[in-house]
Amino acid sequence: MNRLLLTLFAVTCSILLNAQDSLRTYYAWSLDAYKQNDYAGFLKYAKRANELRPNHPILAYNIASAYALNQMPDESIVALRDYLFMNASLDFMNDMDFVSLKDNPEFQALKTHVIKLNERLEKSSSSFSLSQEKDHFESITYHPKNKSYLMGSVTTRTLFEYADGELSPVITAEDNPLIYGVMGIDYSSDYTWVCTAALPEINGFTEDIKNKSSIIGINPSNGKIKFQYEVPNAILGDVLVVNKNLVLSTDGLGNKVYMLNKNEASIYADLSGQLYNLQGLAYADGMLYLADYILGLHVYNMKDKTLSKINNKGLYADKGTDGLLYSAGYLYCFQNGTTPKRVFRIKLKNYEEVESVQVLDQNLYEKGEPTQGVIVDEAIYYISNSSWDAYKEGVYQGAPDLEVRKIKLD
Repeated sequence: MNRLLLTLFAVTCSILLNAQDSLRTYYAWSLDAYKQNDYAGFLKYAKRANELRPNHPILAYNIASAYALNQMPDESIVALRDYLFMNASLDFMNDMDFVSLKDNPEFQALKTHVIKLNERLEKSSSSFSLSQEKDHFESITYHPKNKSYLMGSVTTRTLFEYADGELSPVITAEDNPLIYGVMGIDYSSDYTWVCTAALPEINGFTEDIKNKSSIIGINPSNGKIKFQYEVPNAILGDVLVVNKNLVLSTDGLGNKVYMLNKNEASIYADLSGQLYNLQGLAYADGMLYLADYILGLHVYNMKDKTLSKINNKGLYADKGTDGLLYSAGYLYCFQNGTTPKRVFRIKLKNYEEVESVQVLDQNLYEKGEPTQGVIVDEAIYYISNSSWDAYKEGVYQGAPDLEVRKIKLD
């Protein structure tokens, strides 16, 4: 029997806790149909559940299973291949739902696919390390004038500067209660732009600051705060200086892109009806690239104000991309919502179409997540093992040292 169906009640309570009743209903109907050997119904309801909540590994696996049980081998293999990009495991080889495919060469070839997806690939090299005993680092940027890195901590709500092997606090929650978990940092000639979010993981979290974010502008020369303000009903995840007149930030709660100035955050693009969980952003030639953690990569035409999904062409998982960078026709993606985790780049054709995909780093750590990076002197420096897995019952437990790794651009 499908191993994922054995945990029906646990799964329903965990992954669907905040889902709409219709999603709960279709998911439950799909499982009931499976139990009754109504495989046509199993497929119908599993696909409908996936439409309501795309790219969840459990739903993706069940769809692959349902295709196989309905004697649709080609569709099953395609669906299973997509699932394996999210969760590269060979467990499916022992699942009796796929017994009709056991002699299919393309099904057998999936074993090689899994092996390739689990390979340790290491194009990067270690640049520097920082203690994560107390600080859970999430964000990074670079000051070319100061020749220093800025690093953001979620737990201690601190913006740090790292230079010449020394880590020094720039602003902290002790000095400024409006700083929450530091999620995104970018640099312009006038200011260091910082976006923070009141996540449950931050030190001193209380319900009265839930779903609040803040924008802080800092003088890059002396580290003094020049302006700050709160953004309610938002979880800001990243900030990007497009040019001196345009600074943007993504909101993963309301799925909006905010335009920032010294006084306020205003809505630049409301994508709440189209996206699920906005994370990273990157810019190139009038195109804004956006990472939706659930739906995948999108491009927003800033002239036409239109949003389009980038077709992955079955070359990578849509699910789980966090930070983004753009350089010389490539979109660099930090993917931490898959097993294993990866850093890869997409060669873009006409800024919208995927031409090829190259995995740069893969399966470097059992724990820890790649999150964000910055381009410095023809290389990418990125946070490779941010410690999102180091919490127990909401309390940070500490983690192995953070490793900032370097990938040379070619």
